[in-house]
Amino acid sequence: MNKLLSLLTENGAQGVVGNWVRARTLGVINGTDFQRTGSVERIDSNLISSLLKTDTIPIVSNLGWNSIGQLYNISSIELAVAVAISLKATKLLFVETKSGIEKAPTINAKIPTRETGIYSSIDLRHAKQLLDNSKETLTSDEHALISSAINACSAGVERVHIINGNRDGILIDEVFSADGVGTMFY
Repeated sequence: MNKLLSLLTENGAQGVVGNWVRARTLGVINGTDFQRTGSVERIDSNLISSLLKTDTIPIVSNLGWNSIGQLYNISSIELAVAVAISLKATKLLFVETKSGIEKAPTINAKIPTRETGIYSSIDLRHAKQLLDNSKETLTSDEHALISSAINACSAGVERVHIINGNRDGILIDEVFSADGVGTMFY
């Protein structure tokens, strides 16, 4: 977080870290006590929005607190979806170490696929089909990303992109080109 704040300062931007994520414990699931792991209960979107209006960048870490101040670690993917939904974002980008979701051999649908074997865009209907029919071939990360994209789009986020953060210029190529380079859910 300090490195991020340093980079913002170096570039003349203002950033602030806050406790705008309300969380609750995951508790015990199937005999496993998740102790300090939690899930998002709510996001203080009014505070985040007011910061954005003053050109201040809110830095949302993957930590949340309950009403009595207990700290919980939250899944970054879950948190990103919750923030996007609460802010009524039109786009959500997941910056990963791979270029998107690879074509699944179990799906017969005509989903646009790049020459690299990565899906270029998937609508909600096909995303649900992909999730249901490819449980054996999807990695746990791919499953989580697809589920999260479905949740975000179902809650009003117009587009969710999965892009490769190891590639220079990836954001510009994805957002400002007609075809993009990652996988987009809509």
